[in-house]
Amino acid sequence: MKANLLLIDDDQDMLNFLVQKLENEDYNIISTTSPSEALDYISTKNIDVIITDEQISEMTGTELMVRAKVIAPNTMRIVLTGNAALQSAVEVINSGDVYRYLMKPVNIIDLALTLRQAIQQRTLVNESQKLISV
Repeated sequence: MKANLLLIDDDQDMLNFLVQKLENEDYNIISTTSPSEALDYISTKNIDVIITDEQISEMTGTELMVRAKVIAPNTMRIVLTGNAALQSAVEVINSGDVYRYLMKPVNIIDLALTLRQAIQQRTLVNESQKLISV
């Protein structure tokens, strides 16, 4: 089964670039420039991985991920940033709100590998929860 990705960036050109680079990876890709619309998708669709830019309109990518964690705690969350402060990245990752921070300009090979790892992690978590609930 294809993994469902949600991409959020207020730069439409960046979204188009990411979609173009990832569409060969056999994912179902949803993209939006609106964090509010992204939260609606997260609430109504089974999203496996969320990828957002840190600097987006309405809220930061980190704030979006905090909200996403409440709505869909098992969804893997990745933030892309052009100017990450090490301390803030460490704090967010350690809090469990974000699986990985990747620097922009993003290396597509690194992103593809990170996505595969995130999907494997999500699969493991879902399978272990099924075993626990039996």
